[in-house]
Amino acid sequence: VAIVVLIVRGGGNDDNKSTDSAAATPTPTATAQFQPLGELNLTSPTGGKAKGNMVVFASADGTIAFTIQATGVPASPDGEAYAVWLTGGDQPHRLGFAPQVGSDGKLGTSGPRQQDAESFAGWFAQAKHVIVTRETSQSTTQPGPTVLSGTIPQGSKSSGSGSGG
Repeated sequence: VAIVVLIVRGGGNDDNKSTDSAAATPTPTATAQFQPLGELNLTSPTGGKAKGNMVVFASADGTIAFTIQATGVPASPDGEAYAVWLTGGDQPHRLGFAPQVGSDGKLGTSGPRQQDAESFAGWFAQAKHVIVTRETSQSTTQPGPTVLSGTIPQGSKSSGSGSGG
């Protein structure tokens, strides 16, 4: 799911002449217009300096997407990667891996992955936490050590179940 559409502009031409044959310019394709639904703060569960946020977006056609940006994240060690998970629901759901984090400590990723697009809204509605973890295997089915964590506010849920008893 594309959240940001980059438009490439022609450049490098210093001529200001007007001509009858205009150069071809990129035509935007029909993509869903995403509007932010909310933001979730992410912090280090150990009190470390890592912090960030997750922004959840929705489009008019009902597509739900997210972006995560964080700073102060330890550089990715060799053989490890950071993964994004939803936890606290029926089971943990890995939303994908973030690109390697360098010495600048900046982590950024977006999703969900194409294969998870239809399930993401339901998973998010059931989940209690978003976590970013260190992983050593692409095939892991359980979250590794948590680097960032955020609690999903109960008011953001669209489920029909209430609390009480």
